[in-house]
Amino acid sequence: MRTIFFLAGWLTASFPGSTAAAVVQGPTLVMDPNGVAPLTGVVEITTDVPTSAKLTLSSDQDIWSVDFEGLHTTHSLPVLGLKPDRFYEIQVRLTDRRGDTQNLVLNTVTGPLPADFPVIDIFFSDPANMEPGYIMMDRFRRFSLPGEVYSIIVDNEGDVVWYSTSGGQDGMRRLPNGNLLQLDSSELTLLGELISPRVLDVPGLFLHHDLFPAESGEFFSLSYNIVSVDNFPTSEIDPNAPTETTNVYSDIVVELLPDGSLANSWDLTDIIDSSRIGYDSTKPGFPFFDIPDWSHSNAVAYDSRDDSIIVSVRHQDAVIKFARETGQLVWILGPHDNWAPEYQPFILTPVGTPFEWQYHQHAPMVTPDGTLLMFDNGNHRASPFDGKLPRPEQENYSRAVEFAIDEVNMEIRQVWEYGAGLEWSLYAPTQGDADWMPNTGNVLLTFSDTRFIAGAPSDDWGLGTRHTSIIEVDHQTPANKFFDMRVYNPVQGGSIWVYRSEKIPSLYADNVVVINDSDKDRVLDDRDNCILAPNSDQRDSDGDGFGNICDPDLDNDGVVDYVDLFWLQGLFLSSDPHADFDGDGIVSFFDLEIMVSFFFGGPGPSALTP
Repeated sequence: MRTIFFLAGWLTASFPGSTAAAVVQGPTLVMDPNGVAPLTGVVEITTDVPTSAKLTLSSDQDIWSVDFEGLHTTHSLPVLGLKPDRFYEIQVRLTDRRGDTQNLVLNTVTGPLPADFPVIDIFFSDPANMEPGYIMMDRFRRFSLPGEVYSIIVDNEGDVVWYSTSGGQDGMRRLPNGNLLQLDSSELTLLGELISPRVLDVPGLFLHHDLFPAESGEFFSLSYNIVSVDNFPTSEIDPNAPTETTNVYSDIVVELLPDGSLANSWDLTDIIDSSRIGYDSTKPGFPFFDIPDWSHSNAVAYDSRDDSIIVSVRHQDAVIKFARETGQLVWILGPHDNWAPEYQPFILTPVGTPFEWQYHQHAPMVTPDGTLLMFDNGNHRASPFDGKLPRPEQENYSRAVEFAIDEVNMEIRQVWEYGAGLEWSLYAPTQGDADWMPNTGNVLLTFSDTRFIAGAPSDDWGLGTRHTSIIEVDHQTPANKFFDMRVYNPVQGGSIWVYRSEKIPSLYADNVVVINDSDKDRVLDDRDNCILAPNSDQRDSDGDGFGNICDPDLDNDGVVDYVDLFWLQGLFLSSDPHADFDGDGIVSFFDLEIMVSFFFGGPGPSALTP
């Protein structure tokens, strides 16, 4: 822990005859307050009357502001987003109820990244077309090689803005309060504080792979069960091999209440055919290494539209949906081979071209369009006894794939994919993720365990035996790539994989407004306020990069021109939020000033054309 008291300046601005709030204690800056997140800090300050607080942080390359909600006498302000090995000035702006302000300045220097940090290379980055925000990598593994395990967050240019030595957990998700939800239901703040609001005290319950938070407060996850199965196949390659009664391990889908207690559970052997196998179903696996890993489920999602649960069953090459209320199977998405007759009515029938089933998939998610997006690892690209030979790894590929499902006619159509047919195809047989981006419609892909690139081993490319590729593309066909990052250990045999990555809108809670230097002019001004802030509650309904409440293209024709100025003049003294650029509740001369700043040189949806 390192405490720094660099009070570099004190500036006061107040109205004549008024008395600004007095600082009773501080300000102090404590870096890495919990000892596990070196690029974070806390500014502590106490005033004699309630004040609001705003931080402005700047280095020789970056500047941004953080505006905290509410009036308080005691402030504990998280400092987030610092990059390694840089000098930062941190301005603390306090404002009382009368509007009187004080500015105080602190300084700090961040240390370099640790020597055992993974190499992060950016092959390609186009931030202007990327989803706003940051990329969070939940944690990575090194296998048997020495070194710390880190959770990492980078910005859209690939610069590290946060890392933690706490180790993290698989499948972390950001919550609206800015904390990271972990697999054991604890929360990790970005300052590195571990919060355990829920106690999972259910005998025999061992959560694995995923923890899905429902909007209603429940959580859905996966646990294990050992089940005795009659007529279980003894071979994945010989259809005539004898069957036998075998103990296998199955997955249980569990529903947890907000306090961590168990509400419901569903054993997959009660829902789908326990004697049906895919490749790897008969092989021992974690955590019971002496019995077959029959299902190996790796993701669960709750769909509130129809109160259903969606589960990725990796070793069955299947994604299934069942009703939460009854446990009744709704559909099976995957290859049709080897399913018993009673399950045939639930198998989705493919229609249209191109179409290809997914194999050993990960991380299915329901998109805003109601489609199902997932990461298709592609292992084998065949099913036992289907007459096809498993595809060799060096000839295989992984992809993101999106399906539209017609539950009335029990049909499935492939509507989008990325990864198949690429000259530089990637094959990542384990883990992985594909996420729909809410603002741009882009897709973020995590090739967690990339072992082959264009048919050549990862080691041949100097990326270690296994590395992680994180790629962002648009939703076009063919897709355009906007970001390509590799995380790796360059030594021969080095192995680093990241379980999943997530695009998070902000490093702060949703009620904290962060304004970045969006136009990269090293000045925070009205243009930066109006370029869509990731957590500003502004929507970009016309997709031009500006939030609705400060979009200079008032007529939505893609050009900022005299028509927009005339339109703004017609709205004078109204309360139309469409042109209330300064957010004071009325369209006035001040909004015209902001508009003119755009018109005469500020950024717009396209080149300004009078």
